[in-house]
Amino acid sequence: MWTRARSLVFWAQTGLVNRYRRRGTGLVRGIVPVRCVVEDLVQATMIKMIRRLPQLRSPAVFESWMMALARNGALDHLRRAWPTIDQIAD
Repeated sequence: MWTRARSLVFWAQTGLVNRYRRRGTGLVRGIVPVRCVVEDLVQATMIKMIRRLPQLRSPAVFESWMMALARNGALDHLRRAWPTIDQIAD
């Protein structure tokens, strides 16, 4: 399935999204408590995964790579959403 998606075939991309969306959702839900935000972040992760798939060199690391995209997206969201100490002091 990974080889077909790498060539950007639509049905293979859809298969990857369907297969890994639930895992990504579980990971993001553990980081971000707001359900509608989780759904948006997972959707953004799936889009990023499809766009960056040609850069992935080894199918053996696909799942950990995709989960890293999801985790990093969730953490980036928290960094943007939470005020810094400097902002609180003002």
